[in-house]
Amino acid sequence: MFDDCDALDLFAGTGAVSFELLSRECRTVTAVEKAPVQQKFIAKVAAELARSAAEGKIIGITLRM
Repeated sequence: MFDDCDALDLFAGTGAVSFELLSRECRTVTAVEKAPVQQKFIAKVAAELARSAAEGKIIGITLRM
């Protein structure tokens, strides 16, 4: 659906929109979040998803503060 798209998720919060875009084959997503607690949560989920990906594909998410 979003093949070869690059996305910007401003005010990312929990990163739900970012991860949804990635699940729909968006090439990369940049998540922008100011709150340190939310930043840590997004980074933790991204790391867990990268580890559990069946094909070993690294999740294409960049977190910006």
